[in-house]
Amino acid sequence: MGKADARARAEGAGLGLGREYRAYAKINLALEVLGRRADGYHEVRSVLQAVAWHDSLFAEPAPELSFSVEGEEGAVLTELATADNLVLKAARALQSQARIARGASLRLHKRIPVAAGLGGGSSDAAATLWALNDLWGLRWTLEKLAALAATLGADVPFFLTSGAALVSGRGEKVEPLPTLAALPVLLVVPRINLPSKTRWAYSLLAPHLWSSGAMTLDLAAQLRAHQVDLAGRHWRNAFEPVIASHLASVQRCRQAMWRAGVKGVNLSGAGPTLFALLANEAEAAASASHLQKELHEEANVLLTSTVGPPASPIVEPPGSLGQPARWHHYAQPGDTPRARATECG
Repeated sequence: MGKADARARAEGAGLGLGREYRAYAKINLALEVLGRRADGYHEVRSVLQAVAWHDSLFAEPAPELSFSVEGEEGAVLTELATADNLVLKAARALQSQARIARGASLRLHKRIPVAAGLGGGSSDAAATLWALNDLWGLRWTLEKLAALAATLGADVPFFLTSGAALVSGRGEKVEPLPTLAALPVLLVVPRINLPSKTRWAYSLLAPHLWSSGAMTLDLAAQLRAHQVDLAGRHWRNAFEPVIASHLASVQRCRQAMWRAGVKGVNLSGAGPTLFALLANEAEAAASASHLQKELHEEANVLLTSTVGPPASPIVEPPGSLGQPARWHHYAQPGDTPRARATECG
């Protein structure tokens, strides 16, 4: 999506101050690690797909920058309300690059599970850049925002536009892929608190788990040609052997999904979230209901759907969260920022 289209979507929303910005989660349809780079980072190649499960960021004018977070994860959320949070880092980085001293009140309603392989922190940072670019009247292009986003985290540039994309480098190189038809997505999130999970997983990723990236490129080519049926498919994720051998809870959840008849169980990011793309809503609802009963003490079971752009995540007026703060929620196919804005007038 080009900068003109992205800006047009934002301006077309016609909303006033104090807006809500939706920060979508993601899944990795494929994830390959090609090796370690000279700068110490790992070279990756992955196909990312946004899903409708989201955090909500509320931004209002204020003399200084302030940040608060609310949600359902208790002590975990308290740990997020610090100066190291990516929301504040993104805000301060934009302040610095734009050479302005304006403030903002930023309130994050957290729904995406923390450190779960769903990209919640990176998505929150991208929503912050969108919010403050708009609130401060900067009119930065998508390309300029993306350059700043790349300094904040590997997945942040992707979340500026969401949809589907082939990412490479550290994750900062983003090549949009055709928007996928809405598909039900079953997420199973083991209740594991791993605040340094990604660093830990990379430390255990031995060179024999590296690969060429060819499988990911092949998947991207199939998506461009609309020649792949995504439902029930399993793709390569370099971290699956690591997670399988070190986190027994993830394996128990995977086996429960298999017993429920779920096909194509995949790991998202460096885990621990497992996901599957399902063929229809009835199958998805039945699987989710079964797994919620079986895994109620071990994992959160979330049912959502794939979503495409628009790039701008502006949605409803302030004070409307759009959905109850509950873990078990089904986002209907078509639950996009544009669709929600239309429903709310």
